[in-house]
Amino acid sequence: MSLVGWSVEIGASWSVVISVLALLVAAASARYTRRGAWHSKRTADVAEATLHDQHTPVLKIWLDGTGPSGQVPQAYYTVSNDGPQDLDEVVVHRPQPSGDVGYWVGHVGQTAEPDGVNLGALAMGREARFTLFYVYGNVPPEALPRFSVPIDCRKGEERWRLLWVLPPPRPAA
Repeated sequence: MSLVGWSVEIGASWSVVISVLALLVAAASARYTRRGAWHSKRTADVAEATLHDQHTPVLKIWLDGTGPSGQVPQAYYTVSNDGPQDLDEVVVHRPQPSGDVGYWVGHVGQTAEPDGVNLGALAMGREARFTLFYVYGNVPPEALPRFSVPIDCRKGEERWRLLWVLPPPRPAA
């Protein structure tokens, strides 16, 4: 009986050992599965970001001219879409520099918009214009600062915010 009892005790001990080992293997497997899933998601996110970056609009903006309008001087800028695709919407936002210089934007020939101007759809190779209204207070016109203009572009569900530094407008001589 001790021989039979001994083998029963060993059999029960081996069952516990094997169960513990199986539990450890299952825990390690779950950890590596989570890690693999994380790496897969990270790789997919990087691929999506790369694709998004490849679609980033290439815009060109230049000063077209200036002109006074009553007591608020104006500068006219042209935006061109150099690709890589047509855009469903282009919005030029109002710059907000520091100091006593105020800027607003609007459609050419119209009044300023409070936050920005929606230029609408802009196909590749096409141009749109906007007006910059500025009040420079005690700053001489030749000392107007450079400023950054946020521009939002949209194609379908994809969106980009570009920051464009414009040269300061110079009043017409």
